[in-house]
Amino acid sequence: MTYQNVVQAPLERMRTAADEWAALKGKLDTLTQDARSTMAAKAGDDSSTREAYLTVLHSVTLAVVRKLGCEDDAGLTQAPVLTEKKWRGER
Repeated sequence: MTYQNVVQAPLERMRTAADEWAALKGKLDTLTQDARSTMAAKAGDDSSTREAYLTVLHSVTLAVVRKLGCEDDAGLTQAPVLTEKKWRGER
C-alpha cells in the first residue's frame, strides 16, 4: 500500500458503511430492550409461549447474521435448539 492509495481511499463509502452499521446497531439495541422488558415478562413460566418467543428470536438473529455475511451463519443452526442448558456450577 502506498501513500497515494491511502490518500485516494474511498472514504465516503466507508463512512456510509459505518453509518449503516451504527443505525443497525441502534435498531438491535432497541429490539434487545423490547425483548427484555416485554417479551420475557409476558412469557413467564408458560413453556409454549417461551418457545415461540425463542423461535422468533432465533429467526431474527439468523436473518441478521446472514445479512451481515457471517461465515457459516455464525454457527447458528437452521432451526432453533430449544433444550434447557445448565450453566457451570448448576446441578
